[in-house]
Amino acid sequence: MNKICPSEKAKRYYWFTVLPFQSLCLTVFAGPLYGFNALVIPFNQVFSPSNINNGFAGTIIGGSIFLSIGLGGLMHNRLLRLFGKRPLFIVSALSFILSFGLAAIACHLKNYWLLLFGFAVPTGICIANLFFIGIVYLVAWGQHAGRVGLSTGVTGMLFGFWGAVYSVVGPYFQGHFGFTWMLILSGLGVALIVMTALLFMQQPPESTNSEAEAREQQVPLLAFRDIVRTPSFWVFGIFFFLFLAPGFGFKLIVAALSDEVFRTTDFVASLMAASFLVCYGASRLGFGILSDRLPLKPMFLIFSLVQVVALLAGAISLPYLKGVVLFTILMCLTGTMFAGGKCLWAVTMVRMFGHKNYHTPMMLTQPFVGIAGFLGPLTLTWALRAPDVKFSVSCWLYASAAALAVATVLFHMLRRFDYEKFNHRQSQGLELSLRAKTEFDRF
Repeated sequence: MNKICPSEKAKRYYWFTVLPFQSLCLTVFAGPLYGFNALVIPFNQVFSPSNINNGFAGTIIGGSIFLSIGLGGLMHNRLLRLFGKRPLFIVSALSFILSFGLAAIACHLKNYWLLLFGFAVPTGICIANLFFIGIVYLVAWGQHAGRVGLSTGVTGMLFGFWGAVYSVVGPYFQGHFGFTWMLILSGLGVALIVMTALLFMQQPPESTNSEAEAREQQVPLLAFRDIVRTPSFWVFGIFFFLFLAPGFGFKLIVAALSDEVFRTTDFVASLMAASFLVCYGASRLGFGILSDRLPLKPMFLIFSLVQVVALLAGAISLPYLKGVVLFTILMCLTGTMFAGGKCLWAVTMVRMFGHKNYHTPMMLTQPFVGIAGFLGPLTLTWALRAPDVKFSVSCWLYASAAALAVATVLFHMLRRFDYEKFNHRQSQGLELSLRAKTEFDRF
């Protein structure tokens, strides 16, 4: 019987366990988060019964989850040192049962403060912990296999997959079991599935035959203060906020948007949401794979400009549309590009700061993601409450296109972190150029 060498075992473990199975389990928490459009209208039915499609109650809860994810990103390192990786993962997973149970109680009692602080805030913090533990684990295996882009692409695809599943299954469960039991089953399902990943989790073996990894080990470990003193960190944060806010607006309340603007049935609204999220997931897989072979700046140029064109087309055509088909296509195109950029978040941080230090700027940019997840849906909900809904939503689309145009410029100002300058205590620079002048302009 032939023995399998350790590297071959690790390769098989990556392709047959980490990539298909653990990625699926580690991303299940994204179902209620990315499919939150399934919860917006039910929350509005309880807390904003006179404004079911354009109420702020559900939108604020969804946005508060994203704000709390940003808070959790800032707290993650401290919690990790306090509890350890595995205990923190277990506590965060099991907290889903408690937080969704409290959401059910809050809806039964019609207590909005309990929903906000018993459900939204702890859920966001738990998601941040699960996300960062999971993404570091999956990127480490991707780095070992030389497929970081593939790992993040599969992870992103599964975020969209779970969101699409929840967008369809959530309303089905609500119709058959009621909203309270839908929430309880959501918490139980997420906790049980994500915990199964622990049964097989193991760190990738150390690589000793890569010159690039040997050079990486010589890179100094950056502290929080080193990151926040870097101009590219702040430029990326502002870029990411502008880039994500429009997509988050659609993702969280696409069902309410279709109901209010086109007066669709609940089934058609859930299909629109699922279509958006399927395109979202497929895009993250495809562009994640491509990122292993292509530079990121041209890819982000495409992501931003295609969204600008789709949003402008939506803004111009919306007042004249009678059906939902063209608008759905334009929003799916927006979702595809939005997802492509979002899935390369980790890859961009790796390219800018290296494998050794990418997780710190990821955690520090999480608040920008949280603010985008709060303001995007909130401003779109405000547009839905205007007397002329199609006109106000068109204005929102124009503003989103302008924001993405600014984001395009900001991304091209980014530079890779220069560790040579850091060692000599020189300041990091910025460069606004579509053509790279030095190696630090390319990533």
